[in-house]
Amino acid sequence: MGKEEKLKDKIIKLIDESRDDWKKAAFYGDEAVQEILDKLYSRWEENNRRDRPIDYATLEELEVLAKLAEKYQHVGPDYIARTYFMAEESEGRREKKEESRLKKSLKRLFFGG
Repeated sequence: MGKEEKLKDKIIKLIDESRDDWKKAAFYGDEAVQEILDKLYSRWEENNRRDRPIDYATLEELEVLAKLAEKYQHVGPDYIARTYFMAEESEGRREKKEESRLKKSLKRLFFGG
């Protein structure tokens, strides 16, 4: 098994196969993760949705995702709440119209929206 496959397996095991929704919310709410996922989904779409989006990641992107998956391995509701409220406060000051990525991730995970 090559380095890329090991990294994919690691990311999938730490995040996607986890039953911990807090960990998933933190990971998928991370801006670096979102930027990479946007690229992966674009590449996946360009290839007629063959295989999985993660199969279109470069080694560098996989390394970043794996590192972030490790970072968020032990987060819980306290981390999410702090991050969420800090993002909300920052958004209020800048008067952004769109929702934060973390807020969107939380809504998707917990409220199906």
